Amino acid sequence: ALRSIPEGDETLLDHCLVMGFSDCSFGKSHAVDEYPVVLAGGASGRLKKGIHFRAPGANISKLGFTILGMMDAGVGEFGGDEGVVSEGLDGLEAV
Repeated sequence: ALRSIPEGDETLLDHCLVMGFSDCSFGKSHAVDEYPVVLAGGASGRLKKGIHFRAPGANISKLGFTILGMMDAGVGEFGGDEGVVSEGLDGLEAV
């Protein structure tokens, strides 16, 4: 549906970023390492498309910080408690 809505020379899907994820990586044990996350859309050309990205051992807050950077939110840190980060993940932003 987002792809069918024109927005300028592109579509609404090209200009948005939709994130879907689970609250754990393995339901039986409620593991919290390597969360499965799907990013869809183009983030106005800032999201690298068509990749499978893994960041074993990375704090999931780094993904949120990276997305905020793509949206020019201008924040210096993201997360809470032990999950506070001030740098994002390399390899997700389109060059």
